[in-house]
This record gives sequence, C-alpha cells and structure tokens, in this order.
Amino acid sequence: MISGSEVKMDESAMTGESDHLRKMPFDRLPGSNTMGNMTSSLQGGEAKKKVNPFLVSGTKVVDGTGVMLVLTVGENT
Repeated sequence: MISGSEVKMDESAMTGESDHLRKMPFDRLPGSNTMGNMTSSLQGGEAKKKVNPFLVSGTKVVDGTGVMLVLTVGENT
C-alpha cells in the first residue's frame, strides 16, 4: 500500500485468523525515516502488533481507503 487511511484487511481466507489486520503505507511504518510520531498515535497495544503495507491476493478490505501498487500477479504473489 503506498497511501491510505485506516485500512483494515480480512486475511482469514489465507491465515484462518478472524482478526482484521491494520495496514499502513510503507512511508508511515515504524522504523521508516518519515515516520514522525506514528508509534505514539497507534492506540492501545496496536503499536506492538505487526503492521505492514502488504495487501495479499485473495484477502478483503473491510475498512478504510487506500492506493496500492501491484508488483506481481499469478504464481509470484
């Protein structure tokens, strides 16, 4: 995901987990140079959860809006 706001994904088809996973644009991830104060803006224990920018084929967006860049399709996803 290259930009977006409050994106949550249902990856249960891939993982079997029923929790919705928060996604964040790459440049806002903890540890990126342009992160600013992102860790403190995450609520509760969410700062400790793994947050990543990757949207996986076969999963569903359940909340938020975003723009993604598709790098590969088919067997390479």
